[in-house]
Amino acid sequence: MHIVKLPNGTWSYDPESPLGPSGGFGAVFAGSDSEGHPVAVKRLHVEAEQAAHRELAIAEALAGKVLTHVMPILDAGQDAESSAYYVVMPVATRSLQDRLRDEGPVAESEAAEIML
Repeated sequence: MHIVKLPNGTWSYDPESPLGPSGGFGAVFAGSDSEGHPVAVKRLHVEAEQAAHRELAIAEALAGKVLTHVMPILDAGQDAESSAYYVVMPVATRSLQDRLRDEGPVAESEAAEIML
């Protein structure tokens, strides 16, 4: 387990337990908070420093907000003991990819509602 110290707390994650394939901005891993509750820990790609700062700005803008179609942000920032950047979120019950695979394309009216 890797330990990450961010502004709102200390988190741990298992680099051997990805929650899906690595994406353009980072990789998401199974993790936990200091009490052992499950979280998703997104480790942003260091080589994409500008993208990391963009992701952190988005995380800061969304932190503390409750939105119907956006995963809440629990914590975000640079680890106090490394140069790595992280975003911590609750674990999703399923991905958009899973939803599209299981149910097909989103109807135009539903997509408009989600985007609004």
